[in-house]
Amino acid sequence: TKAALIIAPTRELAEQIETECRSIGKGSGLMGALLIGGSSMRTQFMDLSRNPRIVIGTPGRIKDHLERGSLSLAHFNIVVLDEVDRMLDMGFVR
Repeated sequence: TKAALIIAPTRELAEQIETECRSIGKGSGLMGALLIGGSSMRTQFMDLSRNPRIVIGTPGRIKDHLERGSLSLAHFNIVVLDEVDRMLDMGFVR
């Protein structure tokens, strides 16, 4: 199955993307997960356990999930780096 990982530099942008994805995908049956700091890890673990087809998050929280083993990049065949220039400016990518 195809799955997409969308990485955004800020919580606010990740939340905006997630809102739009929900609106566009309404009634499609697609499951998603929002991985951002300041949000409950427990909720994020539950969302990830449902094998979402779309995962949206910030670099720091995605890294947290990768290190904990709750997220694997092997499940994604589409990766979107939104506003990568901002992520570079913020020091997320060397």
